[in-house]
Amino acid sequence: MSLATTGGGAGLGGGAGLSAAAMAHNTGATAGGLAAQHAHHQHAGIPGGGGGYSAAPGTGMFAGAADLLDKNQSFLNGKNVRAVSKLPLVAVDLYGDRCDVAYFPPHEKDEDGGADDEMASMMKAMAKVKKGVLAKSIGGYDEEGGTNVTLKKDDGDAYKAVKKYLNKGEGHGAVLEDALVTNSKDGGDGVIVIPRPHFVMGARKTSELNAAAKATLGSLLSDDDEDASGSPAIDQTDTNTPLSLTTIAMDGSTAPKGDDYDRVAFQMRLNSKKKLMTILPEEALALVIAKCKKRVQEEHAIEENGFATINEDEGEDDDAFMDYPPAFAIPGWATGDATVEALIDAAGGSSSSCGPTLHQRSVAACVGALLPPPTTAGVAPPSAGRATAAPPLAASKLFALLTETMKSKDADASKEAAKEAGLNRTDPVEPEPFVPLVVLAGATREGMELTAVQITKPQSPDKELHCPFGNISVLSSVCYASGGKDPLEKLNSA
Repeated sequence: MSLATTGGGAGLGGGAGLSAAAMAHNTGATAGGLAAQHAHHQHAGIPGGGGGYSAAPGTGMFAGAADLLDKNQSFLNGKNVRAVSKLPLVAVDLYGDRCDVAYFPPHEKDEDGGADDEMASMMKAMAKVKKGVLAKSIGGYDEEGGTNVTLKKDDGDAYKAVKKYLNKGEGHGAVLEDALVTNSKDGGDGVIVIPRPHFVMGARKTSELNAAAKATLGSLLSDDDEDASGSPAIDQTDTNTPLSLTTIAMDGSTAPKGDDYDRVAFQMRLNSKKKLMTILPEEALALVIAKCKKRVQEEHAIEENGFATINEDEGEDDDAFMDYPPAFAIPGWATGDATVEALIDAAGGSSSSCGPTLHQRSVAACVGALLPPPTTAGVAPPSAGRATAAPPLAASKLFALLTETMKSKDADASKEAAKEAGLNRTDPVEPEPFVPLVVLAGATREGMELTAVQITKPQSPDKELHCPFGNISVLSSVCYASGGKDPLEKLNSA
């Protein structure tokens, strides 16, 4: 299932709703502004997050820079957000069945310096509505393998690129060019496939893996001992085993000690004539994220210039796209502390760039469902008595349903208040606005999530097209890792 809600009518699918939920570019971000946006969120816990029932704020649709899963990300401050405001924002739905990717273009700075002229403000608002939704979906990372990392085997250039990447932590572009394979049905001897590495991130031993990871990586796990270090490490003389899941010590020890320095990692024979390679799950996932950023770089260049060639004056850094700020949608069952920390490491970018924003997957889907369809509406002819007419803008099905329900309920409440005031011979008291409750249900091959949210603060399109409502408050979230079983069985047994 892609990151969208059934019947939402957003049409963007995948990570486009996520990119709108994470609009660091249009927040006009300052440290104070981000803090104010964060303070207006109501908080609810995500079961299974961190060491237990961790706090996670309900996302406001306009508050993109405040993350939802880890509120100690020091790099998410006004200075770092402004530093990447000229870069596209890359949204990646890692836990979807095909890893949908979308992006939000760089923030366009006002040239008039924020003039308060009423006519100018009106024209700017109309131009914003006419442009329509700016978030753009570019499809999945790999239509065939989802988030599997597929590397060329027994290829000299591929081996050199991967070796440099693992030894020096750089050279993503070379790996993408010479080693990584996407959208290929070749699963034979010519490649090594690392299955969905983000399921293993941060694990100290295989017994810590959740049901989804165990189902996906079952062929690499040991059947003898639940606490074993995975399948045995590949022997140097074994040329028939291309991939193994084992445990390594990150503190330099020769063997794992069962402490916090242990990590589950992949061991692979990328070249039958060379030494074995060990790659951490986050290092493998970093290649997926890098590929998504690279695709956004190419798509944005086509959108801007009509061709994919990058200007030479941008420099010769092949990995320049790595500084693009990413946003990720995370289901509640995948929000352990170690997993989130590893995901932040995998996000890449220079030390001075803005880190990733992490959003609850169900809320990101809700944001996408509230967006209007991604079509640019033309300006209607002037009507009688008006110089210009407001451009017609189609609303999403969910947005239309919510606004119609809210108007109807508020009108009924006003009538009741007026009736009661008449009977009591008092002035009518304005009733509290109706707050709708929306239940979001999402399921993939690996898990399911049910989230109840309240949606408030409707905003007109001329104020913020991408944020028809100013706040989404998470009331409750229940999630399960299904382990390859039909996730709907949980609903039947609940």
